[in-house]
Amino acid sequence: MSSYHDVMQVCLNGHVSTARYNSNPHSRKNYCISCEERTITNCQNPECRALIPGDVIHSNIAILGGFGPVAPKICDVCGQKFPWYEQRKKADEEYIAANKRRAEEEKQQSRLAALKSIEVTVQGHGNVINLGSMVDNVISNSQKLSKAGEEGVAEALKALSNAIERSSALVENEKKKYLEQLTVLSEQAIIPENERLPKSVLQPLISFGLGTLGAASDLSQVWSTWEPVLTGFFLS
Repeated sequence: MSSYHDVMQVCLNGHVSTARYNSNPHSRKNYCISCEERTITNCQNPECRALIPGDVIHSNIAILGGFGPVAPKICDVCGQKFPWYEQRKKADEEYIAANKRRAEEEKQQSRLAALKSIEVTVQGHGNVINLGSMVDNVISNSQKLSKAGEEGVAEALKALSNAIERSSALVENEKKKYLEQLTVLSEQAIIPENERLPKSVLQPLISFGLGTLGAASDLSQVWSTWEPVLTGFFLS
């Protein structure tokens, strides 16, 4: 059984016309049917001009299915970048970033599912407070902010809500009060700035409402870390 490397034909934007330029001449395209850019089959380095490797063709064997061919980013002979290098690099980075975001969202969803089952009874009161549901709302809004590119305030809201929920220095009705205030801020953060509550309302909520978090022994550091982010986002 013999085999050989066929040639790949790629447009200058990186769209593959065919990975079987020689064995399947009917698939050749002078111009890309996706973006109308011209196609090439060689490295563009005038001192190299190596053919772009395509599929490996095995005699008497037909291989069907699988993923479509992907154009290489650099020439495997001289190492020069192909014209579509930056587009491919950006696409690869976006793919990796999207996978990281998806993994983080799945992790948060697992945490949210666990938090929803947390219920505590406030001493001296006959009611039940679902703190998990409150943290759920804040983190859900934080995820919306992250997708909108507001990573700073999203991280601030998530970090504070998690720290409050875990705090041993706060009793449950105090946690409820702070989480309610964070919920208000998270809901304000996801709406357009011109539709938010006036800064005259938001400022005391941050400074005098949540601001007292600094007095809790296990929350002073997390508050000092994220208070400037909240102030900058809502009050600047």
